Amino acid sequence: MDLIVSDETRQVWFGRLAASQEFVSPASGEYALLLAIGDESISVDEQAARSEQFVRSGCRYAVCFGRVGSSWEDSIDMVGVMDEVDGRPSSFVLTTWHDNEPIEDTVEFFAEYTRFDDWTTEEYVVVVVGGSAQFEQDVRRAVCSRFSMENDTLSSRCRHRAWRWAKVVALAVALAIPTYGAVYCFGGYYARDRAMARAEQHILLIQPLLDAEHRFADVALGADYRGPGGLSVTGDLATSADFEVLREIVLSSKPPVLVRYHVMIESRLHNHVDGEFGGNP
Repeated sequence: MDLIVSDETRQVWFGRLAASQEFVSPASGEYALLLAIGDESISVDEQAARSEQFVRSGCRYAVCFGRVGSSWEDSIDMVGVMDEVDGRPSSFVLTTWHDNEPIEDTVEFFAEYTRFDDWTTEEYVVVVVGGSAQFEQDVRRAVCSRFSMENDTLSSRCRHRAWRWAKVVALAVALAIPTYGAVYCFGGYYARDRAMARAEQHILLIQPLLDAEHRFADVALGADYRGPGGLSVTGDLATSADFEVLREIVLSSKPPVLVRYHVMIESRLHNHVDGEFGGNP
């Protein structure tokens, strides 16, 4: 695997894994895993074997991306379930799935939220399973871009690839879609900032409703800067029923922007999105 980002606080490893290939972690200890699934035809047995290898090698947080990400989340969870049934001691592994999110949003979550209780890590492992060369390049580019934000310079490997793809994109824009590129670069940022401003205004309406109920004392509202912008709802809840009540309160207030939920319920992270990307709920 390639060490694509390395600084004083984090190391990020990146590699491709064939369905039948044994996984060996490059990390020196426990790590967070971003599993990008590009192959939907992997057998259940192969999936189970890779999942156990991830857990045994020190994975403590698994972020599963791709159209079948939820099945990999279940597979990794099942390792812990079987350990408990067999009486085998093992570490708790927190898992999330991101089947329908843009890769940039998933990587943002991977960089910012892969921690729980008193566990945190400085080692991040990104594994691409199957998929096209373009799929792998998209994942690599998103990871390089996000993690380099905390470090003014990219590692030499990341810088080389980022420059190469920047030239390709620049040429495509110059030759084929100059008007669209300009609209996206300028209009996209403007729309996001406007959505964040609308979210901040709407928080003033929702916050008193949440403050009125003690069960929402650990819920926080904020402006979401990812993607098209919107409203972010994070925190801890006791039950799934509380989460549904929380959603009902938020939706009944008619939010004018996209609403993203990242809520812990019984030590399990629940991700949910209400509304349309680029439009209102």
